[in-house]
Amino acid sequence: MTSSGGELKKTLSIHTGDKPYSCSICAKTFSRSTGLYSHNRHHTGKKPYSCSVCDKALGSPANLAIHMRIHTGLKPYSCTVCSKVFAQSSNLKTHMQIHTGLTYSCTVCCKSFSSSYSLKIHMRIHTGEKPYSCTVCCKRFTQSSHVTSHMRIHGTHKRYSCTVCSKPFNSSSNLKIHMGIHNGVTYLCTVCSKSFGSEAKLEMHMRIHTGDKRYSCTVCSKPFTQPSHMTGHMRRRHGILPKLQTAM
Repeated sequence: MTSSGGELKKTLSIHTGDKPYSCSICAKTFSRSTGLYSHNRHHTGKKPYSCSVCDKALGSPANLAIHMRIHTGLKPYSCTVCSKVFAQSSNLKTHMQIHTGLTYSCTVCCKSFSSSYSLKIHMRIHTGEKPYSCTVCCKRFTQSSHVTSHMRIHGTHKRYSCTVCSKPFNSSSNLKIHMGIHNGVTYLCTVCSKSFGSEAKLEMHMRIHTGDKRYSCTVCSKPFTQPSHMTGHMRRRHGILPKLQTAM
């Protein structure tokens, strides 16, 4: 027998479902210590793997491999209904809801979301849960990306420079805000740093992050973030062209 006792134990845990490794912060369990080690980075915000193309930092080799598809254009996941392709399985799962009509609703405020993950993030608003913490000052956050952004406060290295005036910044989002001085783009998303030419366009974009779906189909009640998405749905699914609703 060539496998060690440790390897045999790991293999057996896959079949038995045994998960002896537990996170001390959120109590999530894992079958392997390596899984727990990678998971802990969600709480600490540590991202030791860097993209060789754009220098973006990632928390695991798997996340780095997924990120690289942005640069390579690889989209290995395909919709079985309309053949649209995606870089991530989660994006395909979200897309499939277009065909199934499945949505996730908050039991507290009744807001609707396109994925269970988005609902889980949203619920932290009501529960006050902040599972991610800064390793320097211990400030807590609801999302790991917020920890990453916050950690730059403690750093002194400014790796982003303006190509026009050479002013340095410690984050790409701050650089994008600054670039508005030069190019006239003054509206920036505080979540993903995407820039917009008007406040109205930024407000509409923010609904992607907040899960705000204020426009509903009058036939099946499916909610949408934008009126154009609702009218498109009603034309394709129900064969009618509705009058636009007034957002509340």
